[in-house]
Amino acid sequence: MMKGEHVRPETDAEKACFKVLTDIDAVGGHVKGSLTSKKFMCNDVQSLISYIGAPSWFLTLSPADIN
Repeated sequence: MMKGEHVRPETDAEKACFKVLTDIDAVGGHVKGSLTSKKFMCNDVQSLISYIGAPSWFLTLSPADIN
């Protein structure tokens, strides 16, 4: 998985491990600022763009981490 390859769980232990990872994603989606919540927001934006269309203008804010 670290090499970016697609892995399918085959043994019962691997399936249990993937189930734990899925549960962690489900919980992490409710934590503001977590990687999982950002992934969910990105999916929401992509869905809106697909449904409504790309915005004709957009604004990007990039606050500094130290301020």
